[in-house]
Amino acid sequence: MSAHVFLCMLAYLVQHEMWRRLKPLFDKNGKGKDRDWTFDAVLNRLSSLREEEREIEGHTIHTHTRPDSEQSEILKLLVVKYPGCD
Repeated sequence: MSAHVFLCMLAYLVQHEMWRRLKPLFDKNGKGKDRDWTFDAVLNRLSSLREEEREIEGHTIHTHTRPDSEQSEILKLLVVKYPGCD
């Protein structure tokens, strides 16, 4: 039971910190139905980023998707280092 409570609180803290860091994105957002960004929309945009490790003929190759401009902006606000994101 205590592990469950710990994980729930950890998830809450991560979400709270993400909201805080994404505030500039949400502040320039529209209102109501005109909103471009929601927390779910941010998670959805980031979900397409991938990093893979492949082995070809004994050599390991690391590949990753390149973030687009919106994803780069989100990653910068979250202070996340990702290959291909300045």
